[in-house]
Order: sequence, then structure tokens, then C-alpha cells
Amino acid sequence: MKNPPVKYPAGAKQLTTTLALFYASAVLGIAFWLITTATANAATCTLCHKRTLTINPICGSLEYQRHIDHGDTMGACGGTSTQRREDKKGRPVKKKPPVHAAPVRTAPGTN
Repeated sequence: MKNPPVKYPAGAKQLTTTLALFYASAVLGIAFWLITTATANAATCTLCHKRTLTINPICGSLEYQRHIDHGDTMGACGGTSTQRREDKKGRPVKKKPPVHAAPVRTAPGTN
């Protein structure tokens, strides 16, 4: 013997659909908030990379630990820039030495 079909009150299916959509959007919103605040509010630490470049990775991250394990020191590098120049392939570019003009030679006694 078959069970008789269930009769829902008027508007029950629409209410169920609305609640399911509300629940799904709330879950997605909370997940997005947790992901963005965890990375945005993470504290950064200052490291001196290869004694020439000051970098600021997130404290406790794998990147931070990798730098510490390879001998980079905590704190800023003395008298260096935090900017990193790279070529088109992403390799670091060393600064070229300044070009000085050749001294102008004058005839003796004509200063």
C-alpha cells in the first residue's frame, strides 16, 4: 500500500527555497570574511634578505620560515632600499654603476 502524498501548507515550498538560499549565502559570506580578514590582519615581520633587500613576509608563514632557515636575519637591512627591480622574466636586476663624464682636459696654464 502506498503512502498518501504529503500536503504542505500554502507557501511552504517557497519558504523552504528562500531559507535554503539565505543559508547558502550566509555560509559563503562568512567563509569569504574569514579568508579575507585572516590575510589582511596578519602581522608582517621585517627580514633582511641576502643582506641587501628588506622584505616583509607574514609572521609565521612558510615564506617567513624559509627565509629564516636559509640565513636571512630579522630586522631591516642597513641603508638599503626595499624596492626590488626585476627584468621581464622576473629575475633581480643589479644596479649599474653611475656613469661619470671624462674629465675635461685643458692646455697647461690656461685654467
